[in-house]
Amino acid sequence: MIDVLTQRIGAWPRLPRWSALALLLAVSSGAAWWVFNLRLSRETPMVAAHSPMVVKTAIATRQPIAIDRILTGTVESSESVTLTSRVMGQIRQLTVREGDIVQAGQRIAEIDVRDIQAQQQQATAAIPQAQSAVSIAHSAKLTAQAQKSQAQARVQEAQAQLTEAQAELADAQLYQQRMVMLRLEGAVSQSRLDEANTRLSVIQARISQAKAGLTQSRTTVKQAQAAVVQAQAQIRQAQAQVEQAQAQVKQTQANLDYGTVIAPFTGVITHKYTEVGAMAGPGESIVKLERSGHLRLSVDAPESLVGQIQRGQSVLSLFYHFRQRESQDA
Repeated sequence: MIDVLTQRIGAWPRLPRWSALALLLAVSSGAAWWVFNLRLSRETPMVAAHSPMVVKTAIATRQPIAIDRILTGTVESSESVTLTSRVMGQIRQLTVREGDIVQAGQRIAEIDVRDIQAQQQQATAAIPQAQSAVSIAHSAKLTAQAQKSQAQARVQEAQAQLTEAQAELADAQLYQQRMVMLRLEGAVSQSRLDEANTRLSVIQARISQAKAGLTQSRTTVKQAQAAVVQAQAQIRQAQAQVEQAQAQVKQTQANLDYGTVIAPFTGVITHKYTEVGAMAGPGESIVKLERSGHLRLSVDAPESLVGQIQRGQSVLSLFYHFRQRESQDA
């Protein structure tokens, strides 16, 4: 058929090359479409006009669709602790490595505590010195109390002398006044009047002396009382020094015990933070210990899934299947 079309085209007036090529393509496409429809009409059976078509219908409803989400988590021990140093010192021994299984109470590290031992010796030596200061303060208190008692006795004595002198003064004044009157009358001599005057002056001097002694004795009592108070304060201070020295000894003893780091429970060393020879300080990490056999899977879920997570919901864990398969292979 193409040859016939070629012959006919050749018989037509001569056309440009691109026009002839376009005409040939159009004729070829039409022939191919005619052949395809002819085969389709032969292969497709005719449907009778009177045959009904069966169609199924359904009501559209909203239903939940299960969607699997893959999240990445971390398998960790349910109980872990980071062992740290509580004292300052150089690490002398570190007997574990990562992956080692240790028992509860096993020694993990040993820290040099010679500085703490020196502090303990110094605190121990300070206890007798503080106790000696307490004894000295007690002796000073006893001395001050004795001085206070003596001063109080002198106060009483001066008070008695003053009372006696004041009583004699009244009698001497009365006698002197009588002598003055008798002398004016010429009943007594001048010497008797002079004796009365002298007696009165002596008694007045005694009163002045008794008052001065009383004042001095009272001042001594106050000074002795202040010395007693000061001695009591020294006793309390010395006792506080004794208690401080004893507490320092106990503290240094506890620090010596802290120089040995032990495992609080049986587990596995999962991380080692330092090495032998390094300096350790209070709160600085040495190793991390995790209890074996108690594991948990921690997964960070995105905020968009929080409302879809419920208690008791089953979760497929590849780690669990891996461990299960590993145990079956073993």
